[in-house]
Amino acid sequence: MFRQFVDGEVLYAADLMQYFVQQVHARKLADETVTSSTTAQNDDHLLVPLLASTKYWIEFFLIYDAAQAGDFKIQWSVPAGATLRWTHGGLGTSTTSTVGEVSRFFRSQSDIGTIGGPAAGGGTLAVVPGEGWLDVGGTPGNLQLQWAQVTSSATGTTLKTNSLLIAQRLTE
Repeated sequence: MFRQFVDGEVLYAADLMQYFVQQVHARKLADETVTSSTTAQNDDHLLVPLLASTKYWIEFFLIYDAAQAGDFKIQWSVPAGATLRWTHGGLGTSTTSTVGEVSRFFRSQSDIGTIGGPAAGGGTLAVVPGEGWLDVGGTPGNLQLQWAQVTSSATGTTLKTNSLLIAQRLTE
């Protein structure tokens, strides 16, 4: 339900909780490259703080460059006791161009999303859109993207500037 406010109207806490978007976001400020590594690392920029006992809708838009030999994998670090259910629309690992089958598998916080490199060599950008539902238990903390190559490759996999992570607080 939407509501239109008028000048001079007193706003109560309940109004703020229901009618104003409560969200945090992180934007990637610089390119980051992983070469010859399948060990997921914390992204330098894509993390957002989360409140305890709160539910969130998350969205992400990742811009990447990965060769088919290495591909690209993503996973999430969440606070202890949190429940994350997510999916992504990244290219399948058998893809040989920027157009192909995408993955929409149901995933939990411990799952890894594998995403195809769009070209035989580096230099071709592709995107991974995704979303999910996150229920933070009694422990606050961060939602943080972790990523690496699926298969170790000397051709670097790069997560590009302006990739984005958004967590929008849900109210009940």
